Amino acid sequence: MTKRIISLIIALVIPMAFMLTGCKGGKPLTEQEYLDTLTADVKEYTSAAKELSAIDSTTFTEQAAKARHDKAKDVCGKMEKALDKFADINPPQNYSEKHKTLLKAVENERKFVKASEKLLTSTAIADIEAAKNELETIYNLPTEQNFASVALDIIKELKAAQ
Repeated sequence: MTKRIISLIIALVIPMAFMLTGCKGGKPLTEQEYLDTLTADVKEYTSAAKELSAIDSTTFTEQAAKARHDKAKDVCGKMEKALDKFADINPPQNYSEKHKTLLKAVENERKFVKASEKLLTSTAIADIEAAKNELETIYNLPTEQNFASVALDIIKELKAAQ
C-alpha cells in the first residue's frame, strides 16, 4: 500500500515539477515538425485576430456595446489560447534561442490582446485612453520584439532550409 502511494506521488510530482520549471517533456521537434507546428499555431492565432478586427467598434447603442463586449471577450480568449501553444513547443536544438525570442514576442502579443480587449469592452474614457496608449506602445516595438515578425522570420528560415 505504501509503495502504491509513493508511486502515485512520484507519478504526479515529477511531471508537475517539469511543468513548473518550464521543461518540456519529450525530445525536441524536428525542423519539419517545428515548421508545421509553428505554421499551424500562427494560422490559429491569425484566424482569431481576424475575428477581433471584424468586431464593430463604431456603433454606440447599448445593445451594440453588449455584443461588442461579449464578442471581444470570446475572441480575446481564443487569441490567448492560441498564444499559449507556443510555450508548449519543444523546438529543435538549433532553434532554441530563436524560440526564446519568439516567446518574448508572444508576451508582447499578450499585452496587445489584453489592451485590445480593454479597448473594446471598457466604457470609462480613462480605461479606453490607457488601452489606446498601450496599443501605441506595442505598435512601436522594434521588429525583433514583434510577434508576427519573429514568427514569420523563423518560418521563412525553416522553409529556406528545406
